Amino acid sequence: MLEHLFHRDLDNSPSHDCPGTGILQLQRWLACVSHARTEPGVARRQRSASITSMSITLYFAPRTRATRIAFLLEELGVPWDKETLDLSQHEHKATGYLALNPNGVVPTLKDGDTVLFESVAIALHLADRFPEKGLAPPLGSPLRGRYLSWMVWSMTTLEPPIGDVYLERMKPAEQQSAAALDAALASFRSSAQVLEGELSGPYLLGDAFSAADVMVGCVLSFADMLGMLSGHDRLRDYVARVTERPAYGRAMQ
Repeated sequence: MLEHLFHRDLDNSPSHDCPGTGILQLQRWLACVSHARTEPGVARRQRSASITSMSITLYFAPRTRATRIAFLLEELGVPWDKETLDLSQHEHKATGYLALNPNGVVPTLKDGDTVLFESVAIALHLADRFPEKGLAPPLGSPLRGRYLSWMVWSMTTLEPPIGDVYLERMKPAEQQSAAALDAALASFRSSAQVLEGELSGPYLLGDAFSAADVMVGCVLSFADMLGMLSGHDRLRDYVARVTERPAYGRAMQ
């Protein structure tokens, strides 16, 4: 039930991570992630690689923001475990899980003794955790401020109006508010124009792909699925570059 899962303040919301255009593409998007579901009432652990010694565990559910963290982990190329929670069985509300994330949402990441929730916090942690992978500018880099700004911007500015459009369109026609929809679309267009003006290279930091592209690219892919990138060809090309990366494909398997 997507309308139940989507809320701007909950990381149980759709992952925004399958490309497409138009509200009718929801079915295609659902099809591309349906294979990731687990049996009812079962939290299923998967290995992301053949390496047996793993210290990173991602608590995951398909069609949520946890997908972008799986994408980032695949980009990093480090070993990790996936604990898939069945939201329909309220496994994310179990006492043991609430001890890790008192909000009772996904994603949650356990890195050794460190536990994090909120997708942008997890992404910031992981990119800095493996500096040799080059997915975050180091402290002191002139790109560090731009990188951090885009990371936070993806969640606080770019994503909220997309969620508003999604929720409004999911309502019965007689309950939809044209004024609310127009306001959300206008807010998104304003953010899209800012991003278009700042996207001077293939990625947000120029030629180098970073964790900021994981966050912004995944949010935009959901907007594209809703048809919100019509007239924003530069952003659609950017989404294509992000989602065509091999790590993205592996994360969606």
